[in-house]
Amino acid sequence: MDVIHIVDDSDDNKCFSNIDFLVARLQGLIVKKPWDKIKVKYSYRGAENDEFCVHYFQRYKMWIGFKKRESSRIEVIVGFSETEPQKEKVSSVAEINIGIKGQEKKFAGFFAKDDEGNAYLCHSGRFSQKRTEEFLEFAKKWGLEIVHVVEGPRKGSDAVLVTDLNECILPAIRDFADVVLRFKKRKETS
Repeated sequence: MDVIHIVDDSDDNKCFSNIDFLVARLQGLIVKKPWDKIKVKYSYRGAENDEFCVHYFQRYKMWIGFKKRESSRIEVIVGFSETEPQKEKVSSVAEINIGIKGQEKKFAGFFAKDDEGNAYLCHSGRFSQKRTEEFLEFAKKWGLEIVHVVEGPRKGSDAVLVTDLNECILPAIRDFADVVLRFKKRKETS
């Protein structure tokens, strides 16, 4: 797949265009057992000890947190751990912040669809240091799929296809987080 279209609420294809539907779909794919969550303290720039519920996936040695912020975004945080996190502070490997309105360029994460109407979670490759092109090149080298955006505020840009929302998303999210971790470690050692 080479080309994707940004999903927003003005789209005519109501099957996969509604942001709320895609948020529920993403959450449903992450949270298989809602009762099986762990409350942890999560610190990141701008917030100290933010409380998050995370779900641990032993098979992948990975945890994922999902939180809808009232104001403007959905946060998906991913981390690696040999054991299930307890109530201690956790540090994420990757964050995917998705704008609630769908096409908000200030957030790196967004929902998209292909010409057949299949839905995807994508990431622009932008991190706090804004190394988008460098990360996209690195991600492609490590086997992640890069797609081209053909409409909306991101028109003409490329993005990482994080996962197809029509299949098991855990391996794809793990692969994305692994590449982000490798990229960050590479930057620290150079």
